[in-house]
Amino acid sequence: FNVVTGNARAIVGRMCEDVRVRAMSFTGSTEIGRLIAAQSAPTMKRLIMELGGHAPLIVFDDADIDKAVAIALDAKFATSGQDCLAANRIYVQRPLYDRFCAAFAHRIERLRTGNGLSGDADIGPLMHERAVKKVEEQVADAVALGARCLAGGKRHQAGPLF
Repeated sequence: FNVVTGNARAIVGRMCEDVRVRAMSFTGSTEIGRLIAAQSAPTMKRLIMELGGHAPLIVFDDADIDKAVAIALDAKFATSGQDCLAANRIYVQRPLYDRFCAAFAHRIERLRTGNGLSGDADIGPLMHERAVKKVEEQVADAVALGARCLAGGKRHQAGPLF
């Protein structure tokens, strides 16, 4: 058993071609999962994959709004949203929608930003500049398609990876 991290495109080919590797488990993007499946076919590897997490969070109209907001914050911002369990979509039933959005935005504005390992920060930096650019592109795309940005929406003053 080994955990291998690094550049997936560089690693996948070698592991998939090696007949000593009989099984692989992968958690990550659908794009890389397809690459692994295609390159593993000639050696008939056993594959277990968790791909393209979409992690929805659903808030029903009978929910306790404060509790729902607290859960949504944890679900979205733990590890700065950089894990496969982070909520990528939050669905809120209409009767609660406006109140939920206002409360969620208010709590986001109150998040303490800083070193994620320090204990006094609620949210740390993104992992690299590409991740920051991806978030900026997602925000710009959402706004261009009619979304309203209720909190943030631009790089934080805390530094280049926020």
